[in-house]
Amino acid sequence: MSNEKSVQTLRTTHVLSAVILGCVSGHKKVKEVGDAIVEKYGVRDSSRISGNVNVYRTSELEDVHKHMAKVRNEHAAQTLPFGLQGGSQSKVSGNYKLHANTNTSAFDEYFEKERVISFNLLERAHESIREQEIRDRYELGSLPVDGLYPSWDEMRARYTFNLDWQGIPSVDDPRIGCSPEQVERIRNSQIKQQEERLKCANTAVLQRLRDTLEGLVNLGEYNGGKKGSFNDSRINNAVKLASLLEGFNLYGDPEIDSIRKSIIRDFSGLDPKDLRKLDDEGQALRDDTVTKAKSLLDRIPSFRPD
Repeated sequence: MSNEKSVQTLRTTHVLSAVILGCVSGHKKVKEVGDAIVEKYGVRDSSRISGNVNVYRTSELEDVHKHMAKVRNEHAAQTLPFGLQGGSQSKVSGNYKLHANTNTSAFDEYFEKERVISFNLLERAHESIREQEIRDRYELGSLPVDGLYPSWDEMRARYTFNLDWQGIPSVDDPRIGCSPEQVERIRNSQIKQQEERLKCANTAVLQRLRDTLEGLVNLGEYNGGKKGSFNDSRINNAVKLASLLEGFNLYGDPEIDSIRKSIIRDFSGLDPKDLRKLDDEGQALRDDTVTKAKSLLDRIPSFRPD
C-alpha cells in the first residue's frame, strides 16, 4: 500500500482526539518571598529573583491533578502521536492524537465517567481550600493573605476537562484563488506532512510493542528478590496493547495482526501470582512466557513505508 493511499484510507478509519485538562495549581508568586531571597543572598539585580509559595495546594487539590494525569496517560495509551497541537491556552493545551474509530465510543464513555469523578474531586478541593484559608487567617493574623485563595467561581473558570474530536485533515481541500500549480504544491506538501506523521505513529506502535514484549522477556530474571521483580500490570498491559493493535495497525501489516492474535492467545490467561511461584511449576511458566515473548519480539518488523 502506498503512503498516499494509506493517508487517504486513514481518514475513514481514524480520527484525531485531544484531552484538554487544567486546574488551579495552588502556587502563587509572592513579592515578599523574592525580596527575602534577594536580601539573604545579596543578589544585586533583584529582577532576577521571584518567589513562589504553595499557598493552597491541599491534598484534595493534589488529587484533582493526579486524576487529570491518570486521564492523560489513559488517552496516550489508547492513541498514537500525530503531530497536531490542540488548545488555545498553553496551560491546558494537549496534543491531538490518532484515535481508531473502533475505540471512540468506548473512550467517550470512559471520559464522561472520569469527568464526573473529576468534578467531584474539584468540589472537595474547593472545600479544603476554604478550610486552609480559615486556618491561615487564624495562624497568620494580620499577614496579607487576602486575594490569595480562589473563590468557587474562580476555580470553575480556571478548570478545564474537555475531550475534543477532529477529523483528519483532507489532502484534497480546494484552495480558492490559487492556481492549479499552487493547489498541487499545497496538496503534495500536505501529503508529505501526513505521510511523516503516519510514519512516526507507526514507529510508535512498533516501539510500544517492543517495550511490552521486552518487559515479558525480563520475567526470566525473576528469582523472588528485588531483581527482576514486576507488577501485575506487566501482563495486563501486554493484553491491553494487543486489544488496541487492530486499530494501531496503520499499514494493515499481516505480521502485526498475527503478533496481536498471538499475544491475546498466549498471555491473556496468565496470572501474575502463578508467574511469581518459585517452584518448578512457576519456573516452567516463566520460561514458557519468556520463550514466547522472545519469539514474538523477533518477528516485529522494521518500519517499511511502502
